[in-house]
Amino acid sequence: MGTTHEHTGSWSDAEHFSMTHHSLRDEKDFMELITVEWKNKDELAVKQTNILGGQTEVIIEGVFHRGTGTL
Repeated sequence: MGTTHEHTGSWSDAEHFSMTHHSLRDEKDFMELITVEWKNKDELAVKQTNILGGQTEVIIEGVFHRGTGTL
């Protein structure tokens, strides 16, 4: 995701993991939240949300699918 700062992570259950980072950027509170959810054995959903000064700055989402090698 292009981040090089430390995150604190935790599992809420066997399928849900989240990580957060808190710091200052441009003299404003900055938070990055990354969530990972195993939808099933072949799908992994990832979402990154950046919040700067209380305002959502960017959201990046994607679902990874396990396949057999050809599209």
